[in-house]
Amino acid sequence: MQTVNHRHDDGMTIIEVVIASAVLLFALTALLGLLAVSTGMTAKAKTQTVAVNRANSFIEQVRAADYLTLNQAQLNAIAASNAGTTGNVAVSVAASMTPFWIAGVPTSGPPSYIKVGVTVVATGVGAPFTYRTGTYLRQWKMAVDPGKIKPTVTFSSDTPQSGAVVFGDVSVRVGGQAHSNMIAVPLQRFGIYAAGTPVVETTLTAQDMTVDGIWDTTLWPDGSVPLTAEGRDATQLQVISRSVIIDNLPPTSTPSALSLDAVTSNAAATWGWGSVKDGVSPVDDYLLRVFMQNSAGTFDPTSIIVNPSVKDGRITQSVSTTGLSRYYVVVRGRRPRETYSGYTGTDIGPEAVSGYFISRPNFSGTITVNTPGVDYKSSSKPGTPAQFTPSGFAYSTPTFARSAESVTWQYRYGTTTAWTNFTNGVKITAPAVGVISKVSVRCLVKLTPSGGSQIVVPSGIADYTGTSGTLVRNATVDWAKWPDTFTLDYPVWSNWKL
Repeated sequence: MQTVNHRHDDGMTIIEVVIASAVLLFALTALLGLLAVSTGMTAKAKTQTVAVNRANSFIEQVRAADYLTLNQAQLNAIAASNAGTTGNVAVSVAASMTPFWIAGVPTSGPPSYIKVGVTVVATGVGAPFTYRTGTYLRQWKMAVDPGKIKPTVTFSSDTPQSGAVVFGDVSVRVGGQAHSNMIAVPLQRFGIYAAGTPVVETTLTAQDMTVDGIWDTTLWPDGSVPLTAEGRDATQLQVISRSVIIDNLPPTSTPSALSLDAVTSNAAATWGWGSVKDGVSPVDDYLLRVFMQNSAGTFDPTSIIVNPSVKDGRITQSVSTTGLSRYYVVVRGRRPRETYSGYTGTDIGPEAVSGYFISRPNFSGTITVNTPGVDYKSSSKPGTPAQFTPSGFAYSTPTFARSAESVTWQYRYGTTTAWTNFTNGVKITAPAVGVISKVSVRCLVKLTPSGGSQIVVPSGIADYTGTSGTLVRNATVDWAKWPDTFTLDYPVWSNWKL
């Protein structure tokens, strides 16, 4: 038997190694590609997560905001607070809002709901990721329980204000609105009431409404009256109120203490009297009639409506007058419902009649210095008195019928208080020694008015100043300075009330 020996070598050939290396390289290449994809997907997921989280945070903050005050500026501020960088992801946030009103809800009030949109752009590894979402906001409390909110009620500007005095027919107007943002709740009763009695009222139902009408105040008694506006919906009543004064009754009392309060010139005089009431309040105005006597002896009236700014207390009124004219006045309280051009009428109260008054005369004339005079205090020689001549002095002609008319002219030299009579054209020697400086002149007109008693009416006082030539008369006459001490045998200025 023959024996054969077989020889075995363990290991891999070069070809086997090459093939194995190629397979391993292919596997590793695939694995590295998968790892890159996995890393990119992780980064993208992180970017998306950051975007979604920022959007959710924005929506949560918007829902927590005050619904009634929410606006675009607030949205922008909330969006800005959610922008920024997290890790290596940069985030920008933009927001928008759109209000909506359901049918029957006024657009003048808060919206029924608000649509809020948000756009988040997150930029990390790879392309930016944009995420858009939004939410609807509702005023849930008002939607669930609208009856808890009272209606709005408002007087219009042409309705009398609180404290106003009203009379006759008065226009009144009020507006109202029931409040609900998700469920329409209409007004069920709406109107204006005076002391609880309807002035104008409606039971028509509406979300918004305005009622107006004419209030006949003569159907209510004079005095303070509460004027209310009321609006009621299903469960709530809103009432607003103001107080006005009804004044329809004519005055029943006579103005008291009618008298001449002041005479500032021959062109103006001021009368005063005590106020009167018509009902519960002072009258709004007065009818003052000024009667001026004419040359025939009768009186011509002029009517003045006096509407004082202060209604209670003493009322005064300045009246234009003409020089050397005779007047008396009559005053009556007047209720303001009518405009009266006549002297009669049931809406005018009892009259008060003044005494007679004669306005002061105008006068003119010239004073010429003949000798200025010498003051002994400034000269070694004895002093000499001044001499001057008045000429052309005349006073205004009375406008009323009169008799026994005469005039007395008087002068006063320097500061001497004594008045001395003078005659036109007659030279006067000053009663004091010294240089002439001022001559004061006045006149006293004595007459008997038709239907009256004899009286003396003084003029104002005019000052003539200078030291030589023709003296200059002051432009302003002093109407106030009139001494009460001179004595005559007939009535004088202080007795003007006859």
